[in-house]
Amino acid sequence: PGWELTKMVLAIRHGDRSHIHEIPKTVVTHTPAEQQPSYFMPEAVQLAEQLKQGFQLDILGEGSDGEKGISRMAGLEGVLEREPVFAPKEEELPPGLLTTTGFMQHHVLGKHLHVTYSDFLRKHIQAADDIYVRSTNYQRTVLSVTGLLLGFQPLPPKTAAAAQPKTEAVPQPKLEAVRRSAEAAAEKLAIHVLADETAEIMHGVGESFSSHVVDPIKGEKVNPGSCGQSTVKARAQMGEFETGAAVLKEVWDAYGPGSISIPKRITELTDAVLPAHCHRTPFPHANTTGPGEGGNKGGGGERGEKERVLGSMMAEADRFYCERYTGYDARYL
Repeated sequence: PGWELTKMVLAIRHGDRSHIHEIPKTVVTHTPAEQQPSYFMPEAVQLAEQLKQGFQLDILGEGSDGEKGISRMAGLEGVLEREPVFAPKEEELPPGLLTTTGFMQHHVLGKHLHVTYSDFLRKHIQAADDIYVRSTNYQRTVLSVTGLLLGFQPLPPKTAAAAQPKTEAVPQPKLEAVRRSAEAAAEKLAIHVLADETAEIMHGVGESFSSHVVDPIKGEKVNPGSCGQSTVKARAQMGEFETGAAVLKEVWDAYGPGSISIPKRITELTDAVLPAHCHRTPFPHANTTGPGEGGNKGGGGERGEKERVLGSMMAEADRFYCERYTGYDARYL
């Protein structure tokens, strides 16, 4: 009693995405049945038809390569206007892009938050400028926040009607209590994106990694942070971590000796494999193995073994993150 929520800050991660990294010297073999978009969610495509009517991208600052260059590099140019927004064959997605599953994860989360904070929305969200949205300059983060917002604050009648194909009935928004004026309904909600990723405070003030450019050998591009001391300590913290020999042996046995021929963080190796588990698509296999000579094509006992190895990799990746951000003796905090 006596307390009222008047402002709200939501911080979210992006949803399910395609892998960014690859296990060295491996390939993925798709059989015809597995080339079908088995985890494609058509409801995400229907919702995405509302994006260009309800949202606009506001790129802040020119950035080191110029505003248009940065937006093109990040895959953001026209990201809200593309048709279709989501490719139907998601198993062929380029690295690091949001899947329809990832979009719907956030839409469901947004609907849950809408129910939880319905009183707040009714009292304090009356127009587009009542919500301030910031995103990092990645397609997966921009589309994740639009998915969440479409569930959290469905588009008002006028905007929703414009967003629907003329051949379909216009669905009524679920938020009955909020009605904007005709002028406010025409407004788009701006998603603010900082063009220069190296100046992005949401990545922290220490060393960070950019997946806009991923070198097969060097991995993600390393961006120094704005705080020199934090950058030095972050490097020292990273340098002290060693992936367990037992886990590396499991990776070797599952994916061939070439899989660890190039030094990779355990998180990068795990990233290369995890989508196969989540999407029930084939696991990678050593590209030196021919038909009938072994190698995993993603089925039977071979798949079960790689699922088991993935569990070990995920546990080691968790240890990496715990030591990266806390350490055992807190020397770098």
